[in-house]
Amino acid sequence: MILVDGHCDTFSKILDEKSDFQDKSLSFNLSDAQKFVPMLQLTAAFVHPKHQKSFQRANNILTCMDQQLEKYQNETIQIKSRKDLDEFQKGQKLAFLYTIENGRAIENNLENIDYFYSKGVRIITTTWNEDNLLRNRCRDKAKYWTYYIWQTIYSEDE
Repeated sequence: MILVDGHCDTFSKILDEKSDFQDKSLSFNLSDAQKFVPMLQLTAAFVHPKHQKSFQRANNILTCMDQQLEKYQNETIQIKSRKDLDEFQKGQKLAFLYTIENGRAIENNLENIDYFYSKGVRIITTTWNEDNLLRNRCRDKAKYWTYYIWQTIYSEDE
């Protein structure tokens, strides 16, 4: 059995507080997490709207993740491919799948999606309650483009 946790933004806190993955005050830390090995953790590089340079913020969090996983490479593995997943399932490590929470991290450049992919990101959520290049905020149905698409499809079926 493999435990999978779908969201963890611990690395943002490590970055901001100049902390370390061993810090027991973190809600998700290396020592406690090792009790659940094998475990797959989806790490979220969360980009809060207060950060004006969202691409840079996401990149800084990903760099922090890289540094921490490198530091604890005997205990951790980053999942970028099926091969990595197969290797993880054979061993006793914590696995990390990089994600970005909030599509604003790509700013106004869709090529940044490829850049983040090259950094190991495999999931990007589209928004976090505000508009960005990928989509409109979820609370504004007047601008919510998938709402219109759904209404169009639904009305065609009638």
